[in-house]
Amino acid sequence: MALREYPKYAASGDERADAAMLRAGFAPGSEFLWDFNYRILWDGTQRRNREEVDPGFDGDLDAGTPYCRSGTPNCDADHDYDTRPKSAGRPATAGSRAVPPSPAPPPVTWSTPAPSADQLARPVPDEPPHDEGGR
Repeated sequence: MALREYPKYAASGDERADAAMLRAGFAPGSEFLWDFNYRILWDGTQRRNREEVDPGFDGDLDAGTPYCRSGTPNCDADHDYDTRPKSAGRPATAGSRAVPPSPAPPPVTWSTPAPSADQLARPVPDEPPHDEGGR
């Protein structure tokens, strides 16, 4: 969902894409986190996890095409776990990389909150505080 809808929202503020993200369970007001999550978490995590559960989806590619738009051939934004071929089987605990698959990203509500305007406005001290305890 996020890989398919977020680029539409980012490009134009598409209200339907925003509503789809919220219906998928992203918290209202979390939109400011979506760009970071898309660039750092969602795309790579989706491609790695999909490679483990359905390696044939993208042919000979290893973990798909980064940041592809929905509709691009072999794009993970269009992968549907529930309709993958039965031959893909169940996910293994160790795949081609001989490590367990990456866990799913945490819900948006677990993301580190952005600092407040007050926190950002505080001056940075020239020196770290001194320890008065004599250590």
